[in-house]
Amino acid sequence: MLLSGDLDGADFKEIKSEAERKIAYLDGRILDLNKGATSIAALLDKALNGLTRLDILYA
Repeated sequence: MLLSGDLDGADFKEIKSEAERKIAYLDGRILDLNKGATSIAALLDKALNGLTRLDILYA
């Protein structure tokens, strides 16, 4: 295959297919990470809002 310097159609398709699978997997991971970041941001906003109102809550 690549050791001889030749790359035929079947080899190319195999390499392309493997690369596409990896890209699809990594795209899914990116989406999952982005979803997690959004929920963390919402939790952080809620926590900071509660902290800024501590004087009102415990006065």
